[in-house]
Formats: sequence, C-alpha cells, structure tokens
Amino acid sequence: MEKFSNWRDKATGVAPFLQISNQTNVLKAALTVVSVVVRVPLLLILTHFLVILPNAPQFVLSSILYVLGVFSWDVQVTGVKKKSYSDTKPFLPKAGSLIYTNFISPLDPIVYASLFKCIFAAPHPSNGQIIEYNLFSIIKYALSIQDIAPPVDSKKVSLDILAKRARSTGSVIIFFGEGTTSNGRGLLTTPSINSPLTSDLTVVPAGLRYGPQYLATPLPRYFLGWLWTVLYGFQIWSVRLRFGAPIITRDVDSSIDEITSSLCQIGRLKKLGSDLDIHAKREFLKAQNNYK
Repeated sequence: MEKFSNWRDKATGVAPFLQISNQTNVLKAALTVVSVVVRVPLLLILTHFLVILPNAPQFVLSSILYVLGVFSWDVQVTGVKKKSYSDTKPFLPKAGSLIYTNFISPLDPIVYASLFKCIFAAPHPSNGQIIEYNLFSIIKYALSIQDIAPPVDSKKVSLDILAKRARSTGSVIIFFGEGTTSNGRGLLTTPSINSPLTSDLTVVPAGLRYGPQYLATPLPRYFLGWLWTVLYGFQIWSVRLRFGAPIITRDVDSSIDEITSSLCQIGRLKKLGSDLDIHAKREFLKAQNNYK
C-alpha cells in the first residue's frame, strides 16, 4: 500500500488508519447467513433490555458479547499472578478511577461495561474538549469520523465533574484518550486535555486487543456492515485486556507521557507521532475513496 505511505508513522512504520482485512470464501459466507439468522434475533432481544434498562445488569452485556462470538478472555493486572479471573477481579480498577484505554472498535465499550459500571468519555480529537457518551453513542462514535469541531449538542464536561460522579455512583470512567479509533497496531497521540482536577484522580492505563484483529474500525463503517464482519463464518473472538499500575495525578495532561508509555508497554502498542491526527485521518479517508 505504498500509495498511502504518507499516513505511516515515520518512526515505527505503523499505518494506524488501514483497515485490517480478513480472508473470505464461499463456505464462510454461507455459514454467515446461518450465523445471522441464529444470532441477530438473540441480539435484538438483549438490546431491548439495554434500551428499557439503561443500567442493565452486566450479565446482559456479557451475554451480548457471547452471542457475538467472544468466548476467550484474558484479563490481567500488572503485578498480579493470574490463576483465574476470580483471582484477578479483586485487583481490577476501583470505583472512581479513570481507565485510560486505546480505542479500536464498537466492541470496546461493551467489553468494559460487562466488567464495570461505566461512564464513557473521550477528548474531541481537534481541541481536547472532553465529551461524555452513553453506551449507544460511544458505539456510534466508534463507527464514525469526528467533526473538525465538537457538535453543538455534544455533552461537554470536565474531568473533575466526571470524577466526582464516578465516586458517588460507584462507577469507573472509561476514557478513550486517542479521541478516535485506530486499527489497534499503535497508539495515536492524545489531544491536549485542559481539565484540571480539585482532588487526586487514580488513572489506570489499559491495553485492549482482539484476535483476530480485523474487528477494528479505524475508518467509518455502517453498523450492519461491521456486524456482518463480527458474525462472519461463526468466527470466535478473543479479548486480551491488560491493566497497568495506577498513576495518581491532579493533571492528566501533564501526566500523559507516563500514562501512554505504560499503556503502550502493557498493550504492546507503538506510540505514534502527532502528525497522525484527525486531520490526517480525514485526508487518508479522502485518498482511499479516490483510490477506489
């Protein structure tokens, strides 16, 4: 893909906006039709529970992941010897913490919501303005490309407000620090976050990865097209989630190098240059559409 070499990181060679392709064949396509017929009705029933019960029990979200084919989980915490998930669970981030994570696909928020009571937020990639999302809006966000400026009707908040609410409601903040999705092979630069805190905040870096990797949505996709990919050929998906050591801070922006370095280490990601931002992503999308 030399035509798109302008959108490769110069230091690492990673091209974060390239869609990772999967191999297709007639047999898998036929199996997918069966997969859709069997699984989609179950997904509709489970999604109905999410609509009528905004604070749906975590087993509903776990059931959605199971229906989508997520059967294999590997959740680990730095410094904790894992024998089973029950051994790891007591050491997971506590209520009031901010989990700073990479952003790969619409599945990400469902994975976290199946483990925690969540508040979702992300900095707008153009100016770092923090915007809060619910489960459905963050899924939509993962399938779209962000506007150059935050939408007028977006729910703009401060980290201080989110932290206080997380502590009072027993939630964790899931913070997609890149502000936009990538293909999961590198970590995009976090926009400058000008949101000081009035008290200490525990930030826990978290590296998320899927197998196979073509689940990622680095570029805009229609939801049904992405769902077809997820259900394709009765694929079994694996989730690998690593939590780093907590970082205590009152200024996330000043601690961002420490946070992202930890995330890259535990998530096996390459830290990418600041030139691969939302503007570069838009230019890449335009070039790819012209190439097609």
